[in-house]
Amino acid sequence: MNTTYLTRAAYDGFRVGQTEQAVISQLPRQLAALPLYVGVPPPSAATCRVFSIHPTDADSGRGLNTLYRLCFRAGVLVEKREFPA
Repeated sequence: MNTTYLTRAAYDGFRVGQTEQAVISQLPRQLAALPLYVGVPPPSAATCRVFSIHPTDADSGRGLNTLYRLCFRAGVLVEKREFPA
């Protein structure tokens, strides 16, 4: 499976309430086919994108098994979560 990585700095820069277009413009171009269900169910009626932590951020104490989930509803970022893989 091709994995799409997201840096910690990019993840930290996203804010709930931002438009989906503003967030997507900063995401890696090729999105990964990672499972949408990670840890807890997504918010109601939201679509989510899941990314692996960027290898250069593994030294931050999170390890390479960290996943970031960004969930959107009606064109707005409604949730961002970090999960152990």
